[in-house]
Amino acid sequence: MRNTNCILVAVILAFMLVLASSCTPPPIQTSTNLEIQITEKGFNPGKVYVPAGQSITVTLTNMTQSEHSWIILAEPYFNPYQDQTRDVYYELSIPAGDTQTGTFLAPQTGIQLDIICENEQCIEAGLHGSFVVVDEGTTDSDGE
Repeated sequence: MRNTNCILVAVILAFMLVLASSCTPPPIQTSTNLEIQITEKGFNPGKVYVPAGQSITVTLTNMTQSEHSWIILAEPYFNPYQDQTRDVYYELSIPAGDTQTGTFLAPQTGIQLDIICENEQCIEAGLHGSFVVVDEGTTDSDGE
């Protein structure tokens, strides 16, 4: 009976160890080639991950009937209702129904920056997102 209890405890501990190791988040998948669609509902995808210090090529396809912009702000936080000045890290404007490509260098260190459209009504309608610069070896802590 004592051996059975020891075996049962060992099995339970091994199972708990397997569960704990599976909770480690996977590495974040980054890309140097971004394909973004601009729709009436927002940017798709709305959150992009890029490797730090790399050349990034972004291809924007504007699926709407209006001109839009894809602006990465230089500061990690932007509130369009409090701060009317904004430092821009990168910007690409695109006419309605068009596709355009641009290239820029990602920041050298990890940071999350806001992506917006220039028009405040667009921000309110959902044309905003996140530009996440990932240092090598970073794992996804939010499960995405």
